[in-house]
Amino acid sequence: MSANPQQADAIKLIGEWSKWMVAVETGAIAVIISLAKGEHMTSHLMIIPLSYSVAILCFMFSAIIAAMVLVSLPAAVQDIRDNDSVWDRPCTVFGYFGKLPFWMAAKVQFLSFVVGVLAFGFGAIASILLV
Repeated sequence: MSANPQQADAIKLIGEWSKWMVAVETGAIAVIISLAKGEHMTSHLMIIPLSYSVAILCFMFSAIIAAMVLVSLPAAVQDIRDNDSVWDRPCTVFGYFGKLPFWMAAKVQFLSFVVGVLAFGFGAIASILLV
């Protein structure tokens, strides 16, 4: 069996969304690393490096979930039934690691992204206001 056109479009959009998030996260990590070279990172304020560290960890976790989603997409296209929901398909790494449904993986990925953005923003604002 193979995905019908609507399912194939949904699977394609899930993949594009995951790739977009990883690109934004990679850029944010690069900005954080460049900001980490500043003098404020050696100051007595531990909140700034802590918030940047939380942001990097969240972005990395989100990227790992995105990779799990992306590696699961070809199998989803190949063996989905006509009446199956794309969101209920399991995300597995080559059929072995994890059985997280796409809807749960998307929520975890997005939540990790949002927490990373908040931590990054908090660190950036703290470095401007407190130093």
